Amino acid sequence: SLRSWSPRIANQFIRHASHTSDSDKKAMMEATRQLILKKRREIAESSSKTNIPTQFAEERKPEPPKKTEFANKSKETPLLATLRERLRLGPMAVSEYVSLALAHPKHGYYTTKKVFGPEGDFVTAPEISQMFGELVGVWCVWVWQALGQPEKLQLVELGPGTGSMMADILRSIGRFRPMVPAVSVHMVEISPGLRESQRKRLSTASREGDTSARHDGSGIMINWYDTLFQVPVKEGVPNIILAQEFFDCMPVRQFQFTERGWCERLIDEDTSEEGPHHLRFVLSPGQTTAAQICLRSDLIPKLPTKPELNEGVEVSPESWLVAQEIGRRVAVAGGAALIIDYGNDEPMADSLQAVKTHRFIHPLAEPGECDITAHVDFSSLRVALLDGHAAASQDASAASLSPLRRNLYPQ
Repeated sequence: SLRSWSPRIANQFIRHASHTSDSDKKAMMEATRQLILKKRREIAESSSKTNIPTQFAEERKPEPPKKTEFANKSKETPLLATLRERLRLGPMAVSEYVSLALAHPKHGYYTTKKVFGPEGDFVTAPEISQMFGELVGVWCVWVWQALGQPEKLQLVELGPGTGSMMADILRSIGRFRPMVPAVSVHMVEISPGLRESQRKRLSTASREGDTSARHDGSGIMINWYDTLFQVPVKEGVPNIILAQEFFDCMPVRQFQFTERGWCERLIDEDTSEEGPHHLRFVLSPGQTTAAQICLRSDLIPKLPTKPELNEGVEVSPESWLVAQEIGRRVAVAGGAALIIDYGNDEPMADSLQAVKTHRFIHPLAEPGECDITAHVDFSSLRVALLDGHAAASQDASAASLSPLRRNLYPQ
């Protein structure tokens, strides 16, 4: 049909066709066809010079602009697309970034990566020697005896890793047979992959996906939960709560003192060619709500009272919530908690760090593919523990032993 030749020429022909004779119509049609053929030959000749296929030359469309790639920037990760989508709403707090980088359901570090051991990114004390976990197990036995050897006891571990420490703890407890019938184990773990590692290590008879199983050696019941708040609290059933390098993985917020007061350190996308990463740190234009809520001396005992310009403070409200819950549980049911971590007895300015393949990298370099941690502020953690205990009990007998520093005792 004429429309298949050229819509513009065909439409012109149709508009005038009704006013001409049949012979004129045929002449006009032939002239139009010759004109179209000539035009197509010209297009074909032009396309052969530019390597454009002839059949597509007439319909060539402009190519969409290619995404700019910066050779000097760090590697793009699957999580980066999710972060970019979120950053369209504006910069995010450091705590939100850490939460997504570590625990995103599809692209988070702990939910998708093999993190422990020589093949992972780091090694913790329980992976180095079984003596570490066995000594913690002996401490658990001592606490049980100090509590009067109750008939039931909940042993709770936060962030159990591969399950190696709990395996060593239960080996120690198994040597004190009177304690075994009293114990139930409660593992708090968000990573499906690590849950499976723990299950395989502790209960070979269990099946994939089981949320409860019996320990191979002792027969002690083991249960898994996503958060500490899901672990049942029973009056008269004491809790021994263990946190080995757990609080250092909790998200932190960072603040910097400026001429405008305490501004919050945020994370935004870096689209410049000069920036080494796809993300960058920025400061809020003024005080954020988080700054007004968190930066209080009753929460942070060693908060600077007269901060200098550009001085920084790093806090972890999420850690405070967990610590308060630990204190509340001990108040309601009795028991004790043992927290083993690296940090200081005061807040840090900026301790955020990332590790990949046993080497330090920038925390913004490869989100979702590296471990991100921060030093623990034991002074504010202690306040939260005691506050949680006091809120649930009028008993003032609770005590928090200040953190014991490394190399405190002589060899």
